[in-house]
Amino acid sequence: MPPAFAHIDTWIFDLDNTLYPASANLFALIDAKMTAFIADFLSVDPVEARRIQKEYFLGHGTTLAGLMAGHDIDPA
Repeated sequence: MPPAFAHIDTWIFDLDNTLYPASANLFALIDAKMTAFIADFLSVDPVEARRIQKEYFLGHGTTLAGLMAGHDIDPA
């Protein structure tokens, strides 16, 4: 990393096709990874995992917030 950036410890990126083109299908890939994580973490099948994922997203604003509220998951 260039020395001019050494003081920065956190980067925040806007993912609305500014870093990756829409053709990369980034959000579909993230969605699939979240479903797989939930299926593994909660020991449920992929259909139930997707239902839970969408429920948490709609009810808590993000899937992670739902996992934190309902399952005390460490966000790190």
